[in-house]
Amino acid sequence: MSGKSCCSFIILGALCGCGSGPVVKEPRCAEICLNTPETDGAWSVCNTKSTEECLRSCAARIENVSGACATCLLEYARVEMSETYSSNQFCAGEKDAKGHELVLDTSGGGCAADYCHLQSCDDGTYCVYCDGDRASREECERKLFPRREVGCLVHFRPSNQCYLMCD
Repeated sequence: MSGKSCCSFIILGALCGCGSGPVVKEPRCAEICLNTPETDGAWSVCNTKSTEECLRSCAARIENVSGACATCLLEYARVEMSETYSSNQFCAGEKDAKGHELVLDTSGGGCAADYCHLQSCDDGTYCVYCDGDRASREECERKLFPRREVGCLVHFRPSNQCYLMCD
């Protein structure tokens, strides 16, 4: 087997789901159903069963319809997670709802810029990081909101709203 055909097999395997993970046949459905938070190891993601069901129902919804109809049927689609993290973020110098400047606990090191707090609304714990320091912010996200798989439901717009596009 030449390197070129092996490489083609790997690419096709990723697109057709021949490897591990859910089968993705329709790229528009992948956009809706495959949620990956920006920070590795943090925040909630849909579990495999929910993701596969989303991909199946999405593909079935647009099977054998025109491109314009499919676009309409998928417009406003959203995935709802059964559990999400709740958080607050604020940085030094910002004002609260009453207009008071926020004063932050800055124990834990010096920053070239302002400090920020990322707080879990679920249990009140917080983490301090330097404003503009993406790595330290992501570390706070992983600490407060570790990656977890949750059940998800996909919601599509009612098909009757697409009657002009779908004949």
